[in-house]
Amino acid sequence: WRRVVELADARGPALPASARLLAGAAARFAGTHSPTDTGLWILWLLSPGHKDSRPLLERAIATPRVLHRRPDLEEAPARGGGVDELGPLPSEPLPRALALHAHWIARDPLHLRLVPSRLGDLCRAWDEVHRSGAARRQAEARAARLGILGQAEAIVERFHDEVAADLADLSLRSGVAIAGLVDPPGELSQRAIFRVRSQLLEGVEELAETMESRTVDKRALPAVEEWRAWSELRRRYERAGALGGLDLRRLMFPQVHRSACNFAVWLWNERKETGIAKPIFRWLLTEAEAVGDEAAIDLQRRNLGVKGG
Repeated sequence: WRRVVELADARGPALPASARLLAGAAARFAGTHSPTDTGLWILWLLSPGHKDSRPLLERAIATPRVLHRRPDLEEAPARGGGVDELGPLPSEPLPRALALHAHWIARDPLHLRLVPSRLGDLCRAWDEVHRSGAARRQAEARAARLGILGQAEAIVERFHDEVAADLADLSLRSGVAIAGLVDPPGELSQRAIFRVRSQLLEGVEELAETMESRTVDKRALPAVEEWRAWSELRRRYERAGALGGLDLRRLMFPQVHRSACNFAVWLWNERKETGIAKPIFRWLLTEAEAVGDEAAIDLQRRNLGVKGG
């Protein structure tokens, strides 16, 4: 199965629809990055020979999906010209999007330079699929022949959600923001942007809540650990802001400001850790000015003024 994956990878966008299901199943069996269950089902639906390939589909779905590369698998050697180079792409919306998607989703974008223009091309391709109804028409036609027409709409909707999830995952793994790549963003790009922002916001809120809880309970850590905790919250916030844009920064800032400010006040007033507290106040002031939070600006200016700004 490893060899099948390598051969499919070598064909890239030129891989015919009839072979994409085999490639996806082989990736499952080999333990490499593979399509979701819904993705496998759609590949089967869009390929010929349903009766003959149904056992392959069922076996692949029954095989647990590996979400990350196993450490014992070696990276395939790069082909000449760079493995991120794409050959001729199909002109029809769905085959084009599938070809681009297959090229990127099974690779590590950090290694293969998934630059903004590449991710933008992929997002636009899927937005066109949604706008044109290409996936819906093809799925409905196949579903009608299989006698499951009533399920087609739900299946296509799940497929679109899987695509958006993959786009969000590529953005998070590569560090390339989707927001701003497509103007205006289509339906699937918007779903991906929402997923990225939701995941990033959740991660920041979790750390902010932990910091706030420790402050309220006065659970002190050694100074170096307190600085590490603050640095991790700031790092996660700044990464989220880089990927989610100014709108996400404005959404995150009130909670981060409250948690970090109370934390810094506790460090300064009760623990005399001014070397940690003062940089926090300065960062909060800088970020408050960036997001336009006038109340926070006023508070941090007073904090810095009172504390020797």
